Amino acid sequence: MSIILAQHVDPSSRSHMKVILANTDAERELVYRLRYTIYVEEMGLLSREHPFVDEGRKRVIDPFDAYSANLLLLVDDVPAGTVRVTRSTDGELEVASYRDMTDVLMRDRDVVEVTRLMVLRSQRRGVAGPLLFKATYAYCRQAGIRVIVAADKVGNLGRYYRNIGLEQVDNDLFEYALVGSARYALLRCDIGQPRSFRGLRWSLTAVVFSALVFRLGSIGHNYFRRNFKGRTRRAAPRLLAQRA
Repeated sequence: MSIILAQHVDPSSRSHMKVILANTDAERELVYRLRYTIYVEEMGLLSREHPFVDEGRKRVIDPFDAYSANLLLLVDDVPAGTVRVTRSTDGELEVASYRDMTDVLMRDRDVVEVTRLMVLRSQRRGVAGPLLFKATYAYCRQAGIRVIVAADKVGNLGRYYRNIGLEQVDNDLFEYALVGSARYALLRCDIGQPRSFRGLRWSLTAVVFSALVFRLGSIGHNYFRRNFKGRTRRAAPRLLAQRA
C-alpha cells in the first residue's frame, strides 16, 4: 500500500490530490515518465539527446535516483507532479557536483537535498506546488531529518523555496548542468528537532501555511509566490472572508 504524505480535495472541481512516496518500480517509472513529459515535451528544458533522457522509454532518470526517494503527486490517480529528496548519508548530493559542500556537511552531516520539483502545466496555478512542499516537509519529519538544502535558480524557482523559509548559504553562485547558462545559489533551512522550539515553530508554520494556501486555492498560490508581503498580507483576511 502506498504511503500518503499529503492530500487535498479541490472544493471547486472535487478533484482528489495526494502525494505518495514512490516505493515500487511501477511508481518510480511514473515519476521518470512524468519528468520526460514536463522537462522534454512541455518545457523543452532537456533535449532528447541529453544524457539523462531515455528517449526509447520516454523517461528522464539519472544516477542519483539509485539512492534517492521520489514523491509523486496524483490528481484523481493521474501523475501530475513530483519532487526528489536525496539524503547525504545515503550517497553524494547532486549539488556537490557543482560546488564545494564540505563546510555545509561538516556542520550538518545528515542533510536532505530537494531536486526535480515539477508540476504539469495544467496544475501550476493551483495548489499542486504547495502540496508537494507539504509532503516534502512531512517526509523529512517522518525520517527524522532536520536540515534541507536546495539549489536556487536565481530569480525563478528560488522564490518558492525562500518563501517557505530557506535562506541563501553564501554568495557562491554556480551553474547547474541540467540547465545550461542559468545561475544558482545554495539555500538551506533547519526545521529543528520535533520537540524543540524551532521544530514546534516549523510545525505551526506548516499548519498555517497549509490552511491559508489550500483555503484560497489559486489565489493562495499567487499569494504564496509573493511571500505575503505589504498589500498582499493586509488583503489576506478580506479575501478569506470573500471565499467563506
